[in-house]
Amino acid sequence: MCTFTEQHPQELDWIQASEDFKGFPGNLSNAGSKLFAFPNVSFIPVAHPDLFLGKTGPSREKARQAFHCFHFPHHLSLAGANVNIRTNNKDEETPLHVAARLGVPELVAFYVEQGAHVDALNAYMETPLACDHHLICRMLLDYKAEVNARDEDFKSPLHKAAWNCDHVLLHMLLEAGAEANIMDVNGCAPLQYIIKVTSVRPAAQPDICYQLLLNHGAARIYPLQFHKVRDAFVQ
Repeated sequence: MCTFTEQHPQELDWIQASEDFKGFPGNLSNAGSKLFAFPNVSFIPVAHPDLFLGKTGPSREKARQAFHCFHFPHHLSLAGANVNIRTNNKDEETPLHVAARLGVPELVAFYVEQGAHVDALNAYMETPLACDHHLICRMLLDYKAEVNARDEDFKSPLHKAAWNCDHVLLHMLLEAGAEANIMDVNGCAPLQYIIKVTSVRPAAQPDICYQLLLNHGAARIYPLQFHKVRDAFVQ
């Protein structure tokens, strides 16, 4: 039987260990344990598709295989787990934050179905929508996530999509009602973010990003910045 300490069991073999994990949630519940009471541990079982391996654990695909194998979150939910609990680290993420960040749609759907708050905030005032996975963002928007939510720096999901020069996500957010002229703490709108990163995103398509924002009411380019936009179009 697997035992758990405050150390990350980095060498754990997942497929083999799934057999040992099967009775784990039930054993915790039957023993009267406080689910997720892990002092000094920076992760919690229900929140992490890597389970007890933290951010340096196995690949996302292996995590998904492990979850399908023994339905760990489902058992924890039946045992009375709080799906809106936050991690005991500096990020203070909810299970939905982690599932969204790691891009596991099955867990996103499961946590929302179990009552997870789609606009829950982490330590940086970010909601789960502040991720870069297209399918996850589409799901969260369908779950009525606030498209103009702002973090501690007043950045919205649209700012972050602009910083990544992600025209697919930009289009998705704008169509869902994102404000094209929303400003961060420094007074920068998403259009300024694209201008800043155009030269360092060679694989992106900044011309589409510019056009999307302008089509949705973004402020026009100032003359002193126009050369940057012009260069992006002619490259």
